[in-house]
Amino acid sequence: MRFTLHKPTNLTPIPIDCGACNKCCKGNTLVVITENDRQDFYVTQTYKLPDGRVVEALQFQANGDCFYLIDGKCSIHGEHPLVCQAFNCMAEFCHYSRQERRLLIKQGMLSADVLDEGRKRLQQK
Repeated sequence: MRFTLHKPTNLTPIPIDCGACNKCCKGNTLVVITENDRQDFYVTQTYKLPDGRVVEALQFQANGDCFYLIDGKCSIHGEHPLVCQAFNCMAEFCHYSRQERRLLIKQGMLSADVLDEGRKRLQQK
């Protein structure tokens, strides 16, 4: 299975106005549960990463969307994992060089849709 792994560099909740955007909740985006999350609250699954590490992450729906994405909205907003709270598509876009982004998209480790959204939002600023 190919999936995108969001790796925020700073796991501090950031107030981002996502509006109706939910691109980071789609396309087999792996949301790793951290030690600071409520371990018993989420429906999770164990995943083996390409580098061999094993992580516990939110389960996917059959279509690859986050288990908690219902009718296009997060059904656990306010209780969502720290990785979700700290994610910023603009920072994700800026974090990698163009060459790194292309390689990571090709490897299935980054979502082109999420990066495109980050680029668009940066251009609007």
